[in-house]
Amino acid sequence: MQAGEKYWGAVTALLNALAEKRGWPHYSHRDYAVVVERLYNATGNKELVVGFSLAERLHSNIYHNFLSPQGFQLHREAVLTLIQKLKKLTTG
Repeated sequence: MQAGEKYWGAVTALLNALAEKRGWPHYSHRDYAVVVERLYNATGNKELVVGFSLAERLHSNIYHNFLSPQGFQLHREAVLTLIQKLKKLTTG
């Protein structure tokens, strides 16, 4: 459960950096969703939206412990892909 929260933290740190660079609000969970939607609109990359959704589930898993090990692995892989995509956007 704790590992999933660390992945969520990595995603939000990257979203904070991207939003700060663009002058967008990034102070709440809702702000993160808006940042992701804006990034999707700018890039057309639907994996940003899907990956963010799966990162949210990893985040909520720390409170509810509903993911099986296999489910966690599936979410983890998608979130690692999201992290790579967000990293590329920070340098672009």
